[in-house]
Amino acid sequence: MSWELLGVAVVLVFALAPLVTRVRELASLRFPSRIERRPTAPRLQAAVDDMLRPVEAELAELGFRFSHAAELRGTPRSLSPWQPVRVYTHHHYPLIAQLMAPGPVELPNLHLLVMLAQVREGLMVASANLPWSVVPPDPLVLHAAGEGFANAKQQFDVQLAAMHAEGLPDFLPWGGREDIEARLTQYENRTAEASVAQGWCRADGEALAVAPRRLPALAWRTLQRSRHLRAVLRQLPADAPALKTQAPLERGLLIFVAGKAVTRSSPPPQVQWALYAGSCALFLLLAALVFGFSFASALLVVVALHEAGHYLAMRAFGYRRTQMLMLPLIGGVAFGEESRPNAWHRALVGLAGPVPGLLIGLALLWAEVSQPELSLLAWLMVLINALNLLPFHPLDGGHVLEALLPARQAVVRCALEAVALAGLVGLWWLLDAPVALLLAMLRVLTWRSMWRQLQFERWYRRAAARTKPGDAKAVARQSFQLLDKLLPRRASLAQRIRMVDQLIAHLRYRPMGAARGAGVALAYVALLCLPLAAVPDLARSMHASFLSEAEKQTQMLADVQTRVRTMAVGDLVRALESRTAAPPPASELALTSLAHRTGDALPDDVRRLYSAQDGLQSDTGLELYPVADVRVLRENRPRLASQLGRQLQELHPQRPTHVPMACTSSTGRNCGHGLDEVLSWPQLGTLQDQPVLLHPDHAAGRWRLVMLQTQPMELVELPTLRELLQAQFMVRAAAALPPR
Repeated sequence: MSWELLGVAVVLVFALAPLVTRVRELASLRFPSRIERRPTAPRLQAAVDDMLRPVEAELAELGFRFSHAAELRGTPRSLSPWQPVRVYTHHHYPLIAQLMAPGPVELPNLHLLVMLAQVREGLMVASANLPWSVVPPDPLVLHAAGEGFANAKQQFDVQLAAMHAEGLPDFLPWGGREDIEARLTQYENRTAEASVAQGWCRADGEALAVAPRRLPALAWRTLQRSRHLRAVLRQLPADAPALKTQAPLERGLLIFVAGKAVTRSSPPPQVQWALYAGSCALFLLLAALVFGFSFASALLVVVALHEAGHYLAMRAFGYRRTQMLMLPLIGGVAFGEESRPNAWHRALVGLAGPVPGLLIGLALLWAEVSQPELSLLAWLMVLINALNLLPFHPLDGGHVLEALLPARQAVVRCALEAVALAGLVGLWWLLDAPVALLLAMLRVLTWRSMWRQLQFERWYRRAAARTKPGDAKAVARQSFQLLDKLLPRRASLAQRIRMVDQLIAHLRYRPMGAARGAGVALAYVALLCLPLAAVPDLARSMHASFLSEAEKQTQMLADVQTRVRTMAVGDLVRALESRTAAPPPASELALTSLAHRTGDALPDDVRRLYSAQDGLQSDTGLELYPVADVRVLRENRPRLASQLGRQLQELHPQRPTHVPMACTSSTGRNCGHGLDEVLSWPQLGTLQDQPVLLHPDHAAGRWRLVMLQTQPMELVELPTLRELLQAQFMVRAAAALPPR
């Protein structure tokens, strides 16, 4: 793995992540199929008046005057726009301005200003200070004058230029409030109908949803418009209110409550599974580039099994908007929303991911599988799922711990996190696993936010005990008031909303009973301790998985050599036999007859050989004759005597009847033998077509196994028959290894 390749992979992940997120967001969007607009009495809203007042002053300088406030109702009713709408008319041109606020959570002080002028029935010339529309406009309904302006004056000038280019006398004058709202209602509904006719949207009950086939195009379009928005914001002065990420209390509360009221939908199943398949493919591709295909495939299986456990548990407990996604080079995620928050369900969902993979991985480790792929899969399953059980967020153990321990038990949770971090450092030290150290460092960086959340919830419990808020809005109001005291002034509204969301989620959870809590706690502790028993096997499997090909072959041969030392002679013979039908064992009568022919008791290894089967033919070049064919060399090969005599005469003319021998067992003495003596030794078989003989060493009181090399004319002492069979077994094992 090269750092350049890893860098390219990381850049690709971060480049594609926004696109995938935007696709899912767009697939989840629902638009009203019809809009009903009507004038309404202006309401004094301190939450937005202070933000709109400078814009209204700028519109007044441009010749606009306030006309009326409008109320928008959508079909279905749950999708009715909630923003306060104010309409302004120009005193000279047939032009209106529509002002809405507040903006998104990330920029709560950002307003939306749209200027509209109607040329003929249905066709509007419009401009917007923000790139706000999701679906591209229909040219027959809307002529876009432009979007993305730093101030109202710039937008007004562009709008007027577009109107002059279209022909200013052709624009229809705007009438009273009812006429304005009727024409805008007709325009907005025709725009919705055009989005369906052009194939951008499709009917989804009473609402409209983005057509799945148009999702990639719209996702790319919205990303470009996001860049355009950032470019517009860069034009604003550094101290512009619109750039601030914090908001006054009332406005923050308004945005929070309105956001909670929005109906959330799920992407269609085909979109969800297409995103999942695409994320799996990207996961496999990038992981294969960085780690290799074998490791990437095993990692994908482990993560997919883990997330499938969470996903199935969520479906079983009735979670909404459930989905799985792979996060390349990071892992995976399964998410959903609880319809009825329940600590018991949350604990089981948290355990459903790591438990199956952990148990399967431990079973494979303890089964000592020999296949490298299964060994890699085993230790990955154990390591990844064991790490996920550690008791801190965002790991599964953190969710289990939250379900077991309420937020008020902050000291206990912090103590358990400290123990988990010590375990991570120990894992890094013992197994040399840098991922464990990385997890520990990342979690330490989040301690400040965790402690701040726990402190916030402790403050809230004290305040709520005195005031006893009666509904969710009162809870939210009190929460925002406390955050004004707890957080610094620069803290963003998005951060405040996130903390309030977490508080309300904790308040809504139904706690577990004592029996269930004790059972989950015992099971969780047992699962935490279970991987510790597999640390030696885990370390060995991890070490084996990261060996080079040459090291793997050496390790495999060492394992075979260790195993072959314990094998009996009969097992070795049967393993080396290359014939499909191995011969039966030799009879006791045949072995007795062989002993009479050789004139001495047979060696134990030879007797065990023939007791297993009568002879051996191996593809390593070793052949051992059946008992009936074991005779002295002179009888087995009658013409060999004269051939050997001629060779000895040529090679050793000074001693033409003496066969030299490379002796190892009797150093210091002459190990050569006379030719007649050698021809009288029993021939047990051949090795590489050279005779293998049984030499009766009367001085040592044992048989010796020797090989007669006919070409250099010398005798070579062989190890015992058992050691010879073991050596041939190793030769076969080495030949069976894949080439380096």
